[in-house]
Amino acid sequence: MSNVLIVSPTPFAPADTGNRARVSNLISMAQAMGHDVFFLHVRREEGDRSSMRSRLSGKFFDLPYSQPPTRFRWLRRRLQRLGIHQAYRLDIDGWYDTSIEPAVRQIIETHSIDVVLVEYVFLSKIFDVLPDNVLKILDTHDVFSNRHLRYLRQGEEPQWFSCSPQSESVALRRADVVLAIQLGEAEHFSRLGASDVVTVGHSVRLENVYQKDGLNGESVILYVGSSNSINTASIQWFQDHVLPKVVNRVQARLHVVGSVCDSVSERRNVRLHGRVGDLNELYRIADVVINPARFGTGLKIKTIEALGLGLPLVTTSVGAEGLSRGSNTAFLQANSATEFAEKVVRLIRDKNQRASISERAIEFAGDYNRAVIQAFGSALDRQTKH
Repeated sequence: MSNVLIVSPTPFAPADTGNRARVSNLISMAQAMGHDVFFLHVRREEGDRSSMRSRLSGKFFDLPYSQPPTRFRWLRRRLQRLGIHQAYRLDIDGWYDTSIEPAVRQIIETHSIDVVLVEYVFLSKIFDVLPDNVLKILDTHDVFSNRHLRYLRQGEEPQWFSCSPQSESVALRRADVVLAIQLGEAEHFSRLGASDVVTVGHSVRLENVYQKDGLNGESVILYVGSSNSINTASIQWFQDHVLPKVVNRVQARLHVVGSVCDSVSERRNVRLHGRVGDLNELYRIADVVINPARFGTGLKIKTIEALGLGLPLVTTSVGAEGLSRGSNTAFLQANSATEFAEKVVRLIRDKNQRASISERAIEFAGDYNRAVIQAFGSALDRQTKH
């Protein structure tokens, strides 16, 4: 077994967003395989340090993060206002903090680290200073080549990180192994020159919490999401264009859970719960779970988590990326407002279809879990051949 160091700008606690859940998931899988996991949190995002330290004991380290100044920021903003989309691209090392390098080298030497797994392409430069005998794994999370265009096409202000395909290729080539979160992105990374790409999705808890056996007054439509512009745009689209079509045909209410509630307004037939510590009670009363994702990259973790819980789900093709094999068997898929509403109404009215989809969702998630664990194990096992 190997000593694995994860270097991440994202904390793994609280695991209340998709990227945090992803990091937490990788830690759990590596530990279950018998690897010793060390974690260096480069604090670009603050987290619950007490919980992280408790979970990893003496194997948790953290450092302050200092983002380098963006060159020619004023010029970038001016070009962006003029509609020059390339101005949203950043240098692949534009967010890289060189001050983390001594700590990384010390942890590797002190704890005989065999594998260094880095989260996100913009921290990939750390690979350049690692010993040759250390296996270098890059967990990409998303495609960042021209990521800003996905926002602009939807009329949204680009968020997070975007770079050119050439820059992303530089990051990928620094790693021995590249982890893609879904197959479509794996193919993209291979085209950019990554020599060894492994598709590692997100393993989920398997527990059928679906208990409803028929209509009992007002039906519950459930959406769970964190506060980001993609989730906000998605749930607003559902509220504006889909929900009115649903409530015209059945008695139902949309329940929205998570920090996304900070960005949406409560209205008729909508209840905002905000942040909830334990989602199980809401999952158990849900007739239908939705993920009306309109755009974005990566794997929609809320989608696969719903399947693992056996919840009847309706999502879009974007929400189903990386999971399309289960479309219209383990979950229902629709893109237009009319079709989305139709499938939500159909599930609400048909308890037999809800029960059938619930069973197939659990089966799908179980098969998916096994593939994820096997793929991640094979990536870590490359150390024995390194």
